[in-house]
Amino acid sequence: MFIRRRKGKPEESKTVRQWALLGRIPIDPLQPCYIWETQTDGPVTVYYHEDNTREMTEEEKADFLADQKGYGQRYLQLIIQEKRRLKKERGGTE
Repeated sequence: MFIRRRKGKPEESKTVRQWALLGRIPIDPLQPCYIWETQTDGPVTVYYHEDNTREMTEEEKADFLADQKGYGQRYLQLIIQEKRRLKKERGGTE
């Protein structure tokens, strides 16, 4: 997992919601190209490159349209859970 802090996001990257509006979905949600993270809140926004996205199925489009606000949050929660898991594996140190 790749994290950059307080530097600009890669130009070609978009959020999960931005890709979904274009009919695309991340292939590997745990491989973002950029994570906007703050010291106090942790991961806030996740960005993906087009090469880590694919066309959505009709089911995935319907899922996105049913919950546009919560859609991106699901991916953010995956990243947060993975960070916690990795931290626990390292014995709680970062």
